[in-house]
Amino acid sequence: MKALEQGDLAAAAACFSAVLALDPVAPRALYGNAELARRRGDSREAFSLAIAALSGDPTHVGLHQLARALVKELGGETGSSEAARALLLKHPSVANVARLYCIHARQNGGAEVMYDGLLAAMGAAPDDDALRLLAAQELIRAGLPRAAKGVVGPLLAARPDDRAALIAAGDAALALKDDEGTVAYLGPALADESGPADNRRRIMLAAALKRLDRLDAAEAALAPVLAQADAPALAHEQAGHLARARGDTAAAIGHFEAAVGAEPASVRLRMLLMRGLRDVGRRAEAAAVVDAILADDPNVADAHLQRGEFALASKNYERAREAFECASRLAPADARPWQRLAHLAGLTAGAHAALEIMARGIAQARGPELLLAQSDLQFRRGLDAEAETSLRAAESIEPDAAAVRIMRIKRAIATGEHERARIMTAALPADSQRQRTVRHDLEGVLAEAQWRFDPAAAAYAAAAACDARSSSLQESLGRCVLMGLDPRRARRHFASARDLNRVTILGRGGSLNPSQSRYGALVNDAWCDGEALAMAQQAAGAEDIGPLLDAVRSLPHYTLAAIALLIRLRHAGRLNPKPDTEREGEANRRIPRLIHQYWDTRLVPDDVVDLMGSWAALNPAWHYRRLDRNEAQEYLRAHFPPNAARAFRRLRVAAQQADLVRLGVLLREGGVYADADDRCLADLSQLTARASLVLRQEHLGSLANNFIATAPGHPVVAAAFELAVESILRGDADSIWLSTGPGLMSRAVATYLAAERERLDEIGRDLLVLTPWQMRRFTAPACQASYKASAKSWLNQEFNARAS
Repeated sequence: MKALEQGDLAAAAACFSAVLALDPVAPRALYGNAELARRRGDSREAFSLAIAALSGDPTHVGLHQLARALVKELGGETGSSEAARALLLKHPSVANVARLYCIHARQNGGAEVMYDGLLAAMGAAPDDDALRLLAAQELIRAGLPRAAKGVVGPLLAARPDDRAALIAAGDAALALKDDEGTVAYLGPALADESGPADNRRRIMLAAALKRLDRLDAAEAALAPVLAQADAPALAHEQAGHLARARGDTAAAIGHFEAAVGAEPASVRLRMLLMRGLRDVGRRAEAAAVVDAILADDPNVADAHLQRGEFALASKNYERAREAFECASRLAPADARPWQRLAHLAGLTAGAHAALEIMARGIAQARGPELLLAQSDLQFRRGLDAEAETSLRAAESIEPDAAAVRIMRIKRAIATGEHERARIMTAALPADSQRQRTVRHDLEGVLAEAQWRFDPAAAAYAAAAACDARSSSLQESLGRCVLMGLDPRRARRHFASARDLNRVTILGRGGSLNPSQSRYGALVNDAWCDGEALAMAQQAAGAEDIGPLLDAVRSLPHYTLAAIALLIRLRHAGRLNPKPDTEREGEANRRIPRLIHQYWDTRLVPDDVVDLMGSWAALNPAWHYRRLDRNEAQEYLRAHFPPNAARAFRRLRVAAQQADLVRLGVLLREGGVYADADDRCLADLSQLTARASLVLRQEHLGSLANNFIATAPGHPVVAAAFELAVESILRGDADSIWLSTGPGLMSRAVATYLAAERERLDEIGRDLLVLTPWQMRRFTAPACQASYKASAKSWLNQEFNARAS
């Protein structure tokens, strides 16, 4: 060995040969020969000699160091797999031998080969607990946590309180993302001992407990780590997440600041702090954090993305575009910058520009996210065939991805494939809080789509129990509770929703008052008349429809009673279309082939022109007319008593102008009226062939007025027109939805049906009330359009003070 150390390789070789002539398995001589082979550049020979030497001296530290270095040098070219396995089986209880085998096996055969060898070693030394624990650790490291769990199982069965076995099982559960298992094993393992060596596991235990909504236990698990003078950043980060889960945003931000203090160079932690500041409305401080990150490193795509979000919120669209484009250049495979660029294009240039950007992104981004976003936008634009193609493309990339499955379920609900949606929802995993939230939410969406508001409310409540910070779940709950005729409870849910979403609402100039929303206005209308509410509740609880008819007759002004009647008729199957062969044929047509639309100005945005053009394009045999504000004013003046034109002149919101003029034109001429943001999907001749009035029932159970097909002079349209004029001239403070929109149409139809019970027989023949999925064959309502981000939108005019 001295000659080797002096670099005299020939003398060293002669010495080693002499020793091996006397003892062919002399470990030191084999070690020397291995080192000689390595120095000659024959690493494979060196590794074979090192393995042979270890067979005789398995604890030789120098040999292990040499063998590991050779494995690292050779990668998967070491060979000698059988020799390495034989060494393990000869000395299964020598920890370094087992570790060397695992390193070698991972590079020369993979994790499964390593697993087979470890099983054989454990078979050779069945009582060696240390080998079993080492095998579990190596299997976890190799990505085989299930195998590791099986290896450590017999240990736990024999000694369930063994700390080392509990930790090994807990580490396997962590790798499997098994929160229940993590808590079951790491909880007792870490209960009595603490120290820096356990920090990571305690933090992971706290995270698992948080996901299980066991916040007190999570804080207790984290406390020993936070009590350390130099608590790691990860502990403060997890404490911040716990504080946020409790709604203590100030404490959350404090912990995120401490995490950044522990690791000031961490972009991830600084971005986390930024989001905390942003979410409580401290936007200037949040923006300063982003600016500081980009000052340190201008190539952080996430920071550019967030800079774009701040610019978008302040309606600085040019700066937002620059930031999103920068993020897309830095991270072209990330779908998020492309999605935000497309969203911005949709706001400023329309859906065509948004879809063009998505197409660019799809060519570069990984995963199904952009295809899903494209499918969603296409569906919202009424491009149903294209939307299906995009969704199938996403399914071909990652069919089991949660987002892909969720979109397929929602699309099935929207198109009336409810049994398919139910089966797919039931098949979703429900192992984590997040998964349970999603599943319950979809159960609620499906039930609500069928106007089954009690089970929908129960499903949304179960989802909200899993995610107490979701404003959308609170709003969904409020909606269903309201339609269950409990406006007081609904108001509480709407108030919670607005409080949870307070930063966004206040940022756009809105009000936290739950009354200042579309559903809040309906709550007020339902709540303000206690006697009417009590009568409607009692009537809705009766088995027979008679009390509801009586309630509507007695309360023609009460929208909730009207909707309750329409829902009862739907559930009873009374609204289903019925065959009527006697009225087939063009000679029996009562709805004339006229299509009417309204846009208040002569100049129409391009994306709206595309939608409006679909009606004439798919109905070439029909006469098409679009009125603007001046033409509508003149039409009402020429054909109706002066009150109609006077009422129209009072209206300042284009949507309400459209509400009034549609009723006037349809009352006088009949035909079809379609909102400017609706797309026609098919020829309307079949839809309008037999009935004298065709409407769509929307998600609340109310009757939409975006599409109305009617014979001229229909009594429902006449009543609605008269009520709208009276409401406008009285100066009623009701929302547009209630005074001239779907609320009005629901009251008019319900009152008409309740006036004479025999009129119920007209439903399904003379009066068609279609479901959203039945109507979708002919028209896509409320399509995405850029004007909806501006003050042109009636919702923005009524409820969002800062719409521009």
